[in-house]
Amino acid sequence: MVSLITPSFNSSKYIEETFKSIVEQTSKDWEWIILDDGSTDNTLEILENYSNQFPNIKYYLRGDRLPKGACTCRNIAVEKCDGEYLIFLDTDDILAPNCINQRQTEMQKNNHLDFLVFQMIIFNTQIDDLNIIWNVPTNQSDLERAIMLNPLMAGSSTIWKKDSFLKVGGWNELMLINQDIELHIRSICKKYKYEYKLDMQPDLYVRNNLQSISRNKKKPKDKQLSRLFYFRLIIKHVIEANEFNNNKYPLSWLCQKLYTDLLCDNEIEIANDILREGKQHHLLSFFKQKVMLFFIKTAKLKLNIFPIIIKARRMFSYEKKTLGKVVYKGTN
Repeated sequence: MVSLITPSFNSSKYIEETFKSIVEQTSKDWEWIILDDGSTDNTLEILENYSNQFPNIKYYLRGDRLPKGACTCRNIAVEKCDGEYLIFLDTDDILAPNCINQRQTEMQKNNHLDFLVFQMIIFNTQIDDLNIIWNVPTNQSDLERAIMLNPLMAGSSTIWKKDSFLKVGGWNELMLINQDIELHIRSICKKYKYEYKLDMQPDLYVRNNLQSISRNKKKPKDKQLSRLFYFRLIIKHVIEANEFNNNKYPLSWLCQKLYTDLLCDNEIEIANDILREGKQHHLLSFFKQKVMLFFIKTAKLKLNIFPIIIKARRMFSYEKKTLGKVVYKGTN
């Protein structure tokens, strides 16, 4: 059986579409476990209605278990599920009718693997309004791509063996950003076995949320601090896997990217901490250290920060992502 794992919080706007796509699956060998994180809208009323209609839909409350957040909810849901395989969904994802059957069938054929990765399509309001594939292969390694925030795999694109997911440590409940990227970097570094099934029909539609994570929007303080925590954790994973020397370039890129984002959000002290981490691990040239330190000092003097932001963006934000840029030409 496949367990669909979903965290929810004030999800009434979109969850009906997710629900319909699940109950219309060609496979009936599934359960849907929803873990609510303290919704204040009518989400719980909706979930109770679903649960009353279908005994294989169950919802629970996070209760007093901390920390609050999607990762904690996902882990609790996994603890409560009965399936051999796991698919992680958000409350605005929509499954293609054959999604569960396709993923379960392929996982059973490849029982030696820990997880498989499938292709998804990005949409705005209707599943065929963009027809943009989540991501495409390049000549970079999976680890390099993930470190550079351009992953080929995403949280909803995988199907996991439950046992393997538990052994890798589950979701990091302290992580407030890039949770799925951290999970996959950890899995790669720990040598978990996986394959891509990108030649198969895309089987899940993920709502376009690129605008919601725009770097132009101010993040809460805890999420700003989580950037530093994330950077340190990624370095730790790579060092423990003896992959540090092979990935100095992407780690340097990540250091500069996080530094620039923090500086642009006027989080000067956290940006300075990122700079220190980069220096400690010899990820930055002497010239870049000096330039980054100059930006820090200038920002601390509370001079006009906009020219600093523009210069920092030009110097350090050299993104060449493939994420969400390729139109899907197949049939839905």
